[in-house]
Amino acid sequence: MKILWKPCALKMGIGEEEGKLLKVLAGIYADMILEDYDDQLILETHPEGYHPEKRKPGQLCGIKGSGKALWFDEHGYKCMSCERALNENLYPKEIFYDKTQFYTDAYLSHYFNLKGKTLENWIAAGLLRSISIPGEKPDQIHFRIYLLIEHQGFLRLKALFEIMQVQTHEENGQESHSTS
Repeated sequence: MKILWKPCALKMGIGEEEGKLLKVLAGIYADMILEDYDDQLILETHPEGYHPEKRKPGQLCGIKGSGKALWFDEHGYKCMSCERALNENLYPKEIFYDKTQFYTDAYLSHYFNLKGKTLENWIAAGLLRSISIPGEKPDQIHFRIYLLIEHQGFLRLKALFEIMQVQTHEENGQESHSTS
């Protein structure tokens, strides 16, 4: 069955190019939903989790892996270092469901220009409390997170720093822009 998007798109005031883009985006989104559905079906037969063969990034650290280097369970995709840390209760499971509740080294660098020696000094001085996820080798740090609940009043919510949305306003035939 072929879906005709043109008549619907034209009624909504969407041009042909925008309509084509929407069609592509809808296809990508549909593929993502089907992939998630497949993962959930496999999880029904392996409720404790499994090593997926497809290459995916870990939800926390973002490092891509597949097979024995990747784990999927009710909390999503994780590299094996992040999976071990979760099993050892080094960090709360809730962070998988709300990424605004923690910072990473990359976020601190991006939002506060806090990195390198300065970041290490802040951690050593006790200004920041990090949760270090150990790597494969001894004394190797795979990834660090900083829970906002442990830094109340010191670190602001990431949502405040996200890129603001630009809104277009039309007044007296003049178009203006503002951020929210």
